[in-house]
Amino acid sequence: MRNKASIMIIDDSKFMLAALTNILSPFYHVHGFQDVMRAIHNMEDVSPSLILLDVVMPEMSGFDAIKLIKADPSVRDIPVIMMTAQDENSGSDNEVQCFMLGAVDFVLKPFKPPVVLARVRTHVKLYEYHKELEKTSITDALTGIYNRRGFDEMMHHEWSRSVRETSDLSMCMIDIDHFKYYNDHYGHQEGDNALHMVGQAIKNALHRETDIAARYGGEEFAVILPEVDGHGAEIVAAHLNQVIRDLNIKHEHSPVAGIVTISIGVASSCSIPHQDHLIKAADDMLYQAKETGRNRFCRTAL
Repeated sequence: MRNKASIMIIDDSKFMLAALTNILSPFYHVHGFQDVMRAIHNMEDVSPSLILLDVVMPEMSGFDAIKLIKADPSVRDIPVIMMTAQDENSGSDNEVQCFMLGAVDFVLKPFKPPVVLARVRTHVKLYEYHKELEKTSITDALTGIYNRRGFDEMMHHEWSRSVRETSDLSMCMIDIDHFKYYNDHYGHQEGDNALHMVGQAIKNALHRETDIAARYGGEEFAVILPEVDGHGAEIVAAHLNQVIRDLNIKHEHSPVAGIVTISIGVASSCSIPHQDHLIKAADDMLYQAKETGRNRFCRTAL
């Protein structure tokens, strides 16, 4: 029989810890903590597949707590669902801030037990799916991110979920500008170093555990953004453009700039008939970004 996954709950209320434990314990190993630092200290031993984190706590807010979690490379990929009371001031602002800090979901109190359980199940399954993929040959050895096979599997998984749940799905197709000139001038060893730096920068620029970065082939990369609409994808693309410029990798023979830059094609959809439609749309936008000057992104919606 498969072992139960572990869930960590961080909430200063004994009542809430008891209520959530009652909901989740039939299906998961539940570890409750009232103190944030004690929870973080025990995170390695608990090895949770999900963290439920209260926003309002006396010693440290949930916002500060998730910053600590996401700053630690050993636990940053663990999905976090944040919780707050429905009647608290600036509830919508809290929700936006939670997602900006890297939370995968947001639950309002008082909550309905079936809703909490459904959301926990969804994100635990996603996390375990991602961990299982890591054990297979889907990682690009040079860049340390998903390879083309990993991209294909994750794209199919997220497209299927988008169709099933009628949810938004966006992706970015990325190309390093004039990379042939880079290889010709600096040599393939330096080219490999640049590819590694760009791949890692793209991965680290994605704030949510559910976002996926992959090396699509050669100097091309791809990013899959589940549950992200066109506006959100624009924000991610602009951020990626800036992140690669900030690497400040010298590229003397680039007609675009004296440093390595990228062009990005962005496409967004909701429950499209086939995943290939989204990939082609992003590829078309990448072509447009390159034709209109490079070092930029172009976007479309299906």
